[in-house]
Amino acid sequence: MPAVLAVAVVAVAFATLMVRLQVTRGGYAASQTKAQVMELRQENRRLRLEVARLTSHARLRRLAGRFGLGPARAGQLVVVP
Repeated sequence: MPAVLAVAVVAVAFATLMVRLQVTRGGYAASQTKAQVMELRQENRRLRLEVARLTSHARLRRLAGRFGLGPARAGQLVVVP
């Protein structure tokens, strides 16, 4: 009887250890995911700012002038129905 009790205690202790290990791993994975989400949000913000800068009207007008481009003159626009 004491041997059976000892085996039961060891089995419960092992099961408890395994559950704690899984909880620890889950917490680590959640922490990593949270950090990754924060990094991706920062990158997204940086990229949105870059898009805004690159597509600004002032910048595009400046580049158009540098390449000899300007507003369309009469007859240059063709509207296709």
